[in-house]
Amino acid sequence: MTEIEQNKPIAEIQEQMEHENPQQVSGRRDRQYRRQQEKKHMDRLLFLIQHVGYAPHIGYIPDGFDGKTLLYSGKYIKYPKRSGTQKYLKRKTSRAVRKYGKLSPKGNQYRKLVEYWWILY
Repeated sequence: MTEIEQNKPIAEIQEQMEHENPQQVSGRRDRQYRRQQEKKHMDRLLFLIQHVGYAPHIGYIPDGFDGKTLLYSGKYIKYPKRSGTQKYLKRKTSRAVRKYGKLSPKGNQYRKLVEYWWILY
């Protein structure tokens, strides 16, 4: 048997698989799918930003935006930071943690006392 004759059944099986399930030949996600999902995700976020009231965890669009998609618009979603407020809270809560004494002496314990996102509301 030659190599061509041996490869014929394999090629026939592959063709049958492609005709039965053309979408699931490779079994992996490609760039086109990821682009579509990213667009869908950003459109959903944009809808929430435009139709929900004040919600800083969702974000906002600087200078407003009236379109239906952010794709290729040059606009982007920003999230509030207020670093001055963060510094103030860290200073106050760090002092409280040092005086409290029941939390471990390691760092970042001030985060357990104050949830920053709740202060934005």
